[in-house]
Amino acid sequence: AYKLKRQVEYFLDATYDARTLSQRDRDYYSGYQWTENEINVLAKRRQIPITVNRIKPKIEGLKGLLNNRKTDIKAFPRNKGDEDTAHVVTDALRYIEDNNDYDSIHADVFEDVIVEGYGACIVDVEKDARGDNNITISRIPWDRFYFDPHSIRKDFADARYMGQILWLDDDQVIEIFGKNVDIDALVSHGDMSQGYNDTFEDKPRYWSDESSGRTRYRIAQHFYIDQGVWYVAYFSGLTFLEKPQKSPYLDEFGQTSCPIVGVSAYIDRDNQRYGEVRAFIDLQ
Repeated sequence: AYKLKRQVEYFLDATYDARTLSQRDRDYYSGYQWTENEINVLAKRRQIPITVNRIKPKIEGLKGLLNNRKTDIKAFPRNKGDEDTAHVVTDALRYIEDNNDYDSIHADVFEDVIVEGYGACIVDVEKDARGDNNITISRIPWDRFYFDPHSIRKDFADARYMGQILWLDDDQVIEIFGKNVDIDALVSHGDMSQGYNDTFEDKPRYWSDESSGRTRYRIAQHFYIDQGVWYVAYFSGLTFLEKPQKSPYLDEFGQTSCPIVGVSAYIDRDNQRYGEVRAFIDLQ
């Protein structure tokens, strides 16, 4: 558990500066462009902070361009005689797309990518009320997604680990992980790391929180690779809710894989990821 916990904390340490700038980029996009000191100076002059936001229209234009260029999913036959198979695959893909409201997920992840610099979703399999398996696609909010900081590819294909942070009430923990979970063991194990900022906030900086009048726990859904095999574990601090086991997700070759799909806009020479907003900050 310590090794996996340290991987999460190493991400926080290594990406501290980049995530801080990404948060600044989001603030500028949202129109929060004055510092507290600047606002106070204006208040003493009896002036109000007026923001002419040039960044948001540019980003909204890119989102509109994405929407105008979207096309229907379609599978094409590789060989002659595969036309019927291609039609079946197309129908299956469009069913998954419609069942998951894919256009909305795509738009939300795209906004994460161009504003903060990267985004992700997780492709899962869940049983419905009839017991049938359904493929689900869920966006991982930018501030809940973490990854191997040594990854240098925009699609994170070379990452040794990836995961997402889940905030759960104590009753949700029992509902999801069973009554045998030792809730008392899910206590704070100190600060997340020296490089902690409020990216993962819900937002306290410990693995558990009672500040809101309810007990909530920070759970890591952690996928990592060990000797060529992907594993998944759920833990909080140094306590496993589900011990590591081989990832149930397989690729087209039957090998274990990570169901998290991520993408980045840009990567600088220090291997820090950033989005389209960064280029407009100085001009703004």
